[in-house]
Amino acid sequence: MSRLIDAASASARVSPGRELGEVAAALALELKRSGLRVDVHPGDRSVVVSVWRDLLVRCVSGPDGALHYVWWTGRTSRRTGRPVLTSCSADHPGAAAARVLARYRELRAGEAGLPALPALGAALPV
Repeated sequence: MSRLIDAASASARVSPGRELGEVAAALALELKRSGLRVDVHPGDRSVVVSVWRDLLVRCVSGPDGALHYVWWTGRTSRRTGRPVLTSCSADHPGAAAARVLARYRELRAGEAGLPALPALGAALPV
């Protein structure tokens, strides 16, 4: 079971020597200020900020030790067939939050065109 990090206890300003949990909490705090409900889940090599279906932001340390926020753009590469990811330096949680919020709005706007789910117990179309 993962331990949730209280984003309200973290400062949105990130300082040198910070940990993955701190930068994740800073992003979560910025997203909460924008009205989103998010959860923070620590892992072995990254910390995940859960924002919405298909919108998870991983807080990771690069090979050079720099910390980054990484998430899926919603696109898939035509050449490789792999998801196209984007990132933002963890030094700028406010900028990352603005970009994540834009992706969240894209996802929410796309929901209006989705077909309704069948009622519980109804036969699914084959």
